[in-house]
Amino acid sequence: MVYRDAPVGPARLLFAARTDTGPLRTANEDAYLILSLRDRAPWTSPPNEARHAGSIETDAGLLFAVLDGLGGARGGTEACRIAIEAVRRRIHAGVSVGHAALRRASIEALEEANRAVFRASTTLISLTGIGATVTAAAIAGRWVHLVHAGDTRAYLLHEQQLQQITRDDSLLDGTREHHVPLEELHHLPRTVITRALGMQEEIILTDTSIELGPRDLLLLCTDGVHRFLPDPTLQALLRRHPDPADACEALIDAAIRAGSSDNLTVLLTRIAS
Repeated sequence: MVYRDAPVGPARLLFAARTDTGPLRTANEDAYLILSLRDRAPWTSPPNEARHAGSIETDAGLLFAVLDGLGGARGGTEACRIAIEAVRRRIHAGVSVGHAALRRASIEALEEANRAVFRASTTLISLTGIGATVTAAAIAGRWVHLVHAGDTRAYLLHEQQLQQITRDDSLLDGTREHHVPLEELHHLPRTVITRALGMQEEIILTDTSIELGPRDLLLLCTDGVHRFLPDPTLQALLRRHPDPADACEALIDAAIRAGSSDNLTVLLTRIAS
């Protein structure tokens, strides 16, 4: 884990999110969350709100998240809804001022979301086996505290170079880290997840902290986007579309043109100049 503490300072963020069912699915099992910690006004992604964009001061804190539900059309959608409600309950209970407190609250919120999804999965027959992958970004000032489980991702465009910040919790990536020969990796399924909300009663989340520069662009997205847009394509699109709302449209449209057969969700933010 990489973590640095720093005084909280004000910064105005531009942000945008878009979620799309995609051309082949009949239900959207993806979701996003934008939660201001100042007035606790939430925005999520019900069917009638596929897009959201705006700007906000972040000295009091802001929580972004993208989620990808597991367990079939109804199950995946319910997993995201249950997780989002649990996160909102924890954040609404109160978050102290400061980076350490915000980081701790974001981890605790996702731990509570994990327990809520697990309880639903193990007590309701209709929801047996549900889960959700998640990448969340808790932001105060210029500092971003990322919390992650699964194969949703966070990327940072810094000095026009794209860096993948999170690492997938998948069978493929876990095997790659153990230096399995490349020819054997080709036979592994790319979508087997080894960690997600709801898989077990307790979860060990991955967290890291980064600082946003004045021209940096932070991207959170589900695998319906990143599986179909390789890093050079993502980088080129983000360079071409520095405005978060424009970038949301460009990424979703490009992934669909590239053949995405999944639900697609992106959330982007940058510091306003």
